[in-house]
Amino acid sequence: FVLDTAVRKDGYGVSGEDGGRDNNAALKRLKEINLYSKSDYYKNPLKARPVKTVKFYYSYSLCTGSESSLSGYGKLTLDSLAFSYNGNKRSEKNKYRFAYNNNPAYNSKNNDRWGSYKPETDNPGSQLNADYPYAVQNKTKADANAAAWNLTKITLPGGAKMSIDYE
Repeated sequence: FVLDTAVRKDGYGVSGEDGGRDNNAALKRLKEINLYSKSDYYKNPLKARPVKTVKFYYSYSLCTGSESSLSGYGKLTLDSLAFSYNGNKRSEKNKYRFAYNNNPAYNSKNNDRWGSYKPETDNPGSQLNADYPYAVQNKTKADANAAAWNLTKITLPGGAKMSIDYE
């Protein structure tokens, strides 16, 4: 596999027990995976040509405002992936595309006692979640909150669409 040399704009470590982002503890992202013929790779690993390559395309569109992300960015989000065979880049145009729904801005205080997303506006009298950490009893709201940042659709290279439903 190949890691990006560029530093991710999210996933930073914590600077200490009092919190805060450690800008020196950045993560990398997976850029591509190459599959080689075993015999070709053993003959000359530097000149071996991949039989199959999977490329990953990302954005930072989900969970904007996360403390572990740089200002203005969200968390690393897989937007699409593409396969190429024997170095043929033409097939990279035919990507698997991923769509996500219900993308509220991140706030570390917007969760219930189970760790599920719950904005404080869902509490009676708009109480803080620290004071009212209970799960939402309205099924429609609870389902919408549970769907935060979840994958909802995959578009296949041929144009077919797969809808993802959660129970």
